[in-house]
Amino acid sequence: MVARAQTEKSALGKTELTKKEKRELMGADVTDNGRRRNGEFGFKNQIEACARKLRQYYDSWTNGSRIIVDYGDHVIIPTNAATDSLLHYTPHTTDRDLSYLDGGNKLFMEVYSRMRKDFEEQKAERRMERVRLSSSKK
Repeated sequence: MVARAQTEKSALGKTELTKKEKRELMGADVTDNGRRRNGEFGFKNQIEACARKLRQYYDSWTNGSRIIVDYGDHVIIPTNAATDSLLHYTPHTTDRDLSYLDGGNKLFMEVYSRMRKDFEEQKAERRMERVRLSSSKK
């Protein structure tokens, strides 16, 4: 969920979000053509809507199902429910409006991978600190 907020609105590291960033934080009910009528907007609503939609997509996955992505340019057959869920939520592998290959789920995976790596490094540092503390007590 944190990676999704970073992907959609670069929300991490900001001291304050704009009203629009809060209203559309997770990209739920936001399309390339704007916001959906009767969508769920606002900080709390966006987090809840994103979690609910990702879970619904995850639970409804069937092996061999096809997803049309990139404005109909590609068809992907996800090999697991997590990939299926991400592609249903954001049906773009990249952002075609950029002059370079980025955006869409490519950007999400880069953000997620970077965050996971940082988390694992911090976890290893905490583990080493515990070892140092326990050995200094002996």
